[in-house]
Amino acid sequence: MVAQDYDEIVETSVPVFGANIEFFHRNKIHHLARIARYAGIDLSTARVLDVGCGTGATDRMLRPMVGSLAGMDFSTEMVARAKRDSTDIDHRVYDGETLPFEPQTFDVAFAFNVMHHVLPDDWEGFAEQMVAAVRPGGICVIIEHNHLNPVTRRSVRNCPFDADAVLVTPADARRVFRKAGAHTVAKWFVLFAPRGGHRTFQAEQCLSWLPLGGQFLYSARRS
Repeated sequence: MVAQDYDEIVETSVPVFGANIEFFHRNKIHHLARIARYAGIDLSTARVLDVGCGTGATDRMLRPMVGSLAGMDFSTEMVARAKRDSTDIDHRVYDGETLPFEPQTFDVAFAFNVMHHVLPDDWEGFAEQMVAAVRPGGICVIIEHNHLNPVTRRSVRNCPFDADAVLVTPADARRVFRKAGAHTVAKWFVLFAPRGGHRTFQAEQCLSWLPLGGQFLYSARRS
């Protein structure tokens, strides 16, 4: 039931008129493509890993843009749903300790709104696993809720899946990825509007420095 209703529950937790889950997926994909260009990685040929893929909704939108795509998640039910709906994406169950893929396999590993579900004591291990997944020179990308944004804090309070969430700050991300052997590529604030299209996403690029976006993107490159 969780896998079946996941997107609907998340969508109803967002207290902004006009918001929908597809918009949030597309916003994140836009900024993933943007950070890849900034880091000098060609997504069209890149090997990409989604850490915490859930039902695979983001992956289905991203797949035409990348060379190959894999995903992993703790939930067997979520992975089963993702595999059912995406036969050309390699979705696997992750036990939280051992990567279900060979180390240094990927050019890009990303985690969208996943790290706040990890216990703070395990953040360093989470970063280590992401860094281990990418080749030297590859990048890790996280997008997380911005604790400085009051609308974001309200959304987290309203979402039953976030009941035990501990919001991650950009400083937290920088600390744990640096300790894992990756250095900062960029830190951007994103999600300044609840709806829109490509022009909205492009306009956000001018505001990336402003710590008022609903979320932030942090990226680090493996040494």
